[in-house]
Amino acid sequence: MIEEAAQVLGVSQWADAQTIESAYWRLAKQLALQRRADAQAGERLDRLNWAYHTLSGYLQDRQRPPEKPTAAQRVRRFALALTVACLITGGALAGLSYKTEIQDWATRGVDRAERGWDDTITWLQDVGPQPTPTPPAPPAAPP
Repeated sequence: MIEEAAQVLGVSQWADAQTIESAYWRLAKQLALQRRADAQAGERLDRLNWAYHTLSGYLQDRQRPPEKPTAAQRVRRFALALTVACLITGGALAGLSYKTEIQDWATRGVDRAERGWDDTITWLQDVGPQPTPTPPAPPAAPP
């Protein structure tokens, strides 16, 4: 879109404000003179206006200095960073406090190899799908 607007004005998309404005006024004067004789000159003038406003807005955005964060934004960023640091530290401390339990659980199968695997298989069978009980047979009809 910027490249197309620059082509309409006949300037580079990186042109400065003075170049864009002088190209616009030069072409606008030409089209204004042709407007009475040519029916499409009005449409070309509209397109020229579009190109000028597009490039001018793009140039203003390109030259605008980056916005500085407000005090409230800085406080929120600091609070977020502090929260993340506390969560990471807390997780690390929690992991250290459960270190022996984690090691015991992880090495259970190694220390008691066969018994550990048997426990696991039994547990899997207990939590697996249970067979549905068969309904009782209806009572026999009297003869």
